[in-house]
Amino acid sequence: MRDAIQEFYDNRPYPRFDGDLPLAGVAARPKATAAIHHGFGGVVPKNDPVRVLIAGGGSGMGLCLLAKGFEELGVDARFTYLDISPESRKYAEARSEAAGIREIEFRTGDINALSPDTDGFFDFIDFTGVINHVADAQHAVNALAGVLTSDGSISCMAYGRTGRTGIYDFQELIFRLLGPHPDIGIARAVLKTLPTNNWLRKSPLYPHLVAADDVEFADALLNPRDRAFSTGELEDIFATAGLEWIGFTPPILYDPVAILKSGPAADAAAGLSSSDRRRVAELLIGDLNKHFLFARRSAPRNALETALQDPNSELFSSGTIILPDEMQTANDGKITISVKTRMDGRERTVGVKFTAAEAELIGKLREPVQVGRLRADIGPSEFEQAFERVYRFLTSLDMLHVVARR
Repeated sequence: MRDAIQEFYDNRPYPRFDGDLPLAGVAARPKATAAIHHGFGGVVPKNDPVRVLIAGGGSGMGLCLLAKGFEELGVDARFTYLDISPESRKYAEARSEAAGIREIEFRTGDINALSPDTDGFFDFIDFTGVINHVADAQHAVNALAGVLTSDGSISCMAYGRTGRTGIYDFQELIFRLLGPHPDIGIARAVLKTLPTNNWLRKSPLYPHLVAADDVEFADALLNPRDRAFSTGELEDIFATAGLEWIGFTPPILYDPVAILKSGPAADAAAGLSSSDRRRVAELLIGDLNKHFLFARRSAPRNALETALQDPNSELFSSGTIILPDEMQTANDGKITISVKTRMDGRERTVGVKFTAAEAELIGKLREPVQVGRLRADIGPSEFEQAFERVYRFLTSLDMLHVVARR
């Protein structure tokens, strides 16, 4: 008998793939640089090739992005794809073929059956959007932790509890009204007729759900097994599996002091434990739909700081850095620069004032650049003055990644 989730994704492999755009126009490199920056402290793993497991790979979008990204970086990697749905696997094979990606081991099976005796160990595991649908989240993460190398890391995307307000009430409504296999057309009609005071109607997700294609709509609203998590619940699950916490990304969304800015409440937030700060930030924002996180077998200490000392380390920016037409300082001696990025699935624009030296440095980060070259281009003293604030700002938005080669 097929598992309910297997049956669901056999019928609706996700995300949609129609054959013409295997990467759907999405840039591949940021996913790979994020894996190295967060998962390995900015240093490419020493194993050659790097072994990567795509755990719950669906129709292969994440697989192709990560594989293409590593290829663009010149990192030799070998990928294993694993999913419970045979139909999803067929789509993943077709997508990877269309993207020109070779040397992938495709497997159909259950994450819980992973074993180092039969599967060996992996340097990196991508676990995107899967923890929401497994029968036992702790069991699944335990199984993944069991096949990580001693210095391996795992990335995970999980639904956020606060951002899913209204989703589960709507799911209950549809399943009670239409049964376990609801007609998508009728479910769409119900969604469009929700009264304005309904929680889902108030959600920032509502316009996206109304406009979603059938595959996206079903995945979001008709999934037979669907769970969301708070920050604390995720931290506990990964800690119980014996993994050290690296962090949620982008960090700014989990910093209550950045949200509260100043005053007694901000002071109180600054005094909380790191775990409580993250939870307070989640509650303050109130609508985080997805959590992106990294954890490791053994988190390296000060690894990013060490990587930044290497003049050959490369800096990769993502998102869009918008420089003014004329780099002129205002009366306060600052230049306003805007950045566009996606956080929690939504595009956001942030404008910040920088000194002339900081603005010059940011302008040079629009293309990949080595740390040593950047230092030489703007001058050692100017680099020392400007880099720390620029680096802190862009990494808080997850817009800048460090990649050092061994």
